[in-house]
Amino acid sequence: MRAVLGIDAAWTGTAPSGVALVTERAGGRWVCERVAPSAEAFTAGRVDWRERPRGGPLNVEHLLAVVPPGAHLTVAVDMPVGKTPPVGRRASDDAVTRAFGRFGCGTHSPTPERPGPRSVSLTRAFARQGHAVAAVGDAPAGALLEVYPHPAVMQLLGRDYRVPYKASRASKYWPGTSPAERARRVLAELRALASALRARFDGADVPLPRAVGSLAELKRYEDALDALVCAFIGVEAVEGRGAAYGDASAAIWLPASPVHGPPRGHGAPSERLHLPSCDR
Repeated sequence: MRAVLGIDAAWTGTAPSGVALVTERAGGRWVCERVAPSAEAFTAGRVDWRERPRGGPLNVEHLLAVVPPGAHLTVAVDMPVGKTPPVGRRASDDAVTRAFGRFGCGTHSPTPERPGPRSVSLTRAFARQGHAVAAVGDAPAGALLEVYPHPAVMQLLGRDYRVPYKASRASKYWPGTSPAERARRVLAELRALASALRARFDGADVPLPRAVGSLAELKRYEDALDALVCAFIGVEAVEGRGAAYGDASAAIWLPASPVHGPPRGHGAPSERLHLPSCDR
């Protein structure tokens, strides 16, 4: 059995990290075994979506204990990792920005502080468990892959520009609208993403609310869906449809199909003027 652990890793110790586990079943169909808005809820196997998730360190041994025994696991994490510590702009960041910057999907640069020690400790912990970083020229299966959700989300939804689904960026996306309207629009984008992920993974059920009182309430759902997007990228990589952007020291893995650009004709040009530089 092949499995992929997707982690929407927080770059600081105070924020929660969404986590998702998908496994391959007979006929090549992939199933979501578990998804949660925090590592704590993921390892516990219980999610109360009404509660605000708690942050904290990622305990790799606890995460791996959820993986079925004997599964051939690949880890896909949305955090800068590499064979050397990511302390500044890298060839991988430049390569992704060249390929996807025109679609609003350029990358920020890591720094010694962010994610800094958090990246180093996570990389070492997975390496001790047999999941070394895969860079350009390395096989992705069984490795630790750095991934970047924005281009993959764009592909999943058939858009030609970055999807405005980040709750923390809503005031930048739609500066002339009320907070309630921003929350409604973000929720609509999250619903579209959730639907696309359910089509890709059986059991990928993130129970989005029918309505929301504030943007802050949407962050937990966003983190869980981002973890599933990370898992999606990992599956594409292990099934031979991945592309590594970078060099022999670090790579950002993405689905290979967007290399020549996403489908045309589905964007929202009127919103492009307000989209800020990408965050992760």
